[in-house]
Amino acid sequence: MNTVESIELAKKLQKEYRDLEKMDREIRDKEAILDRPVQPYQEPERDTSLFLTGMRVVITIFLILAGLYIDAMIMVGAFMRDWDSHSGGNHQETAMKMIPLINIGIVILIIIIKYLRERSRKKYLKEQRVKQEEFTAQRRAAMREELAALREKRFEIREDLLKYEVQIPREFRTGHHMVKVKAMLQNGKAQNFDEAIGFLVQSAK
Repeated sequence: MNTVESIELAKKLQKEYRDLEKMDREIRDKEAILDRPVQPYQEPERDTSLFLTGMRVVITIFLILAGLYIDAMIMVGAFMRDWDSHSGGNHQETAMKMIPLINIGIVILIIIIKYLRERSRKKYLKEQRVKQEEFTAQRRAAMREELAALREKRFEIREDLLKYEVQIPREFRTGHHMVKVKAMLQNGKAQNFDEAIGFLVQSAK
């Protein structure tokens, strides 16, 4: 093997060893990810900011005042009708019976609205959980395919490198050492590949 062929071999082995090193890292990383248990869906925490709390207090006070205003308007209206018709307290008595029913109706309405909002929130969270589970499953399946392809490619490179193991001691089978071999060949320190490897072995002693 002449110097030119040795340089080409050093370049080839440099690339293959570096590819192998890169693949080993990627394989380890992907295996570590796949070995981890799938994290369950974490529901977002409810907003407990001061602004939102203040808004809830304002809305609650507004609803109470609105209810009191409606009660007052009903009583005033009943009083005015009784005053105009001089028919006694019939309208006021009816109003007194209606007011609790109206108030109960308002409370029931508020409860229904709150229930619908909570049901809508739970439905949204369920949809998000399903989407995350589907995404995680698809991502892990894709990663398994990538891992299988990496292992297959790594096996091909390893098969090609096996024929050079007699020439290259184990500790020098790296891309870094092939750079040194190539440099020795290019600057004339070594005339062929085996001689360059011999210099590496001597320098390591």
